Amino acid sequence: MVTTWSPAPPLPSTVATSPAPAASPDQPADVALEPPPEAPPPGPGALPALTAAQAADPEAVAARFLVTYATFHAGEDPAAADARLAELATPSLAEELQRDSSASAALEDLRARNVAFAGQVVEISTSERSGSRATVVAVVEHTTVVDGVVDPDFRLVPYTVTLVPSGPGWLVAGLTS
Repeated sequence: MVTTWSPAPPLPSTVATSPAPAASPDQPADVALEPPPEAPPPGPGALPALTAAQAADPEAVAARFLVTYATFHAGEDPAAADARLAELATPSLAEELQRDSSASAALEDLRARNVAFAGQVVEISTSERSGSRATVVAVVEHTTVVDGVVDPDFRLVPYTVTLVPSGPGWLVAGLTS
């Protein structure tokens, strides 16, 4: 499965199996994750909330969490980034991530250079699923933007995401890379 989204205007994020089905006249085709080389990647704040069906799918929740986790602008209000992650994570994980993100000594340097980071999920699968836990493994490709210039670094990072049920959906409870 691959998470897809468009640079502009923001389109809904979807999770679909590869290859993508052909588009019908009333339904747009899946848009590739990679933005055109001259355009900065979109931020996760532009993505709509997960639908009920997506929230009930551990892979969809993990993919959205990973895109949100790996995509941020150094000049962004840290509270806004933390709030986006908190919508997808358990309170204890959200608190842990907030502590880790606010402790960056290099943040001022990144802000001065107008640095942004973007992540895209290139592989994802569920390795375990029960009524009380799901484990999703994914690979995220990272891109860096400095002063508006997109610089794909082709760094592939494997993640293991642990999710727990919450109401009709799932929340991320753990993350390892």
